[in-house]
Amino acid sequence: MTVFVFKRNRMIVIVAIRNTMTVFVFKRNRMIVIVAIRNTMTVFVFKRNPMIVIVVIRNTMTVFVIKRNRMIVIVVIRNTMTVFVIKRNRMIVIVVIRNTMTVFVIKRKPMTAICAIRNIMTVTVTIRNII
Repeated sequence: MTVFVFKRNRMIVIVAIRNTMTVFVFKRNRMIVIVAIRNTMTVFVFKRNPMIVIVVIRNTMTVFVIKRNRMIVIVVIRNTMTVFVIKRNRMIVIVVIRNTMTVFVIKRKPMTAICAIRNIMTVTVTIRNII
């Protein structure tokens, strides 16, 4: 865990970063590159006058596989949750964005391309009367 706490004027910034796994595999002759990165939690908290912003980002898996001779590229990116909480005057806005899968497979000589992209977005807006 790496925690950064900043306080500026009336603003509090808290950053908590956990990196569980970072794998880099490089092979130069046939050009195979595998990068697997897992970032479990990144939290940003901002407080400014009447506004509170909380950003929670979770990146579970990022995989890059590149092979140059026959040109195979596989990119798998999963972003499980991105949460924005904004509090302004009497309004609370919660934005939840989920990017489940982004896959690119490209093969040049027989020209096969597979692209599967799923973007799931859930936006919740709640208004409260705050005394």
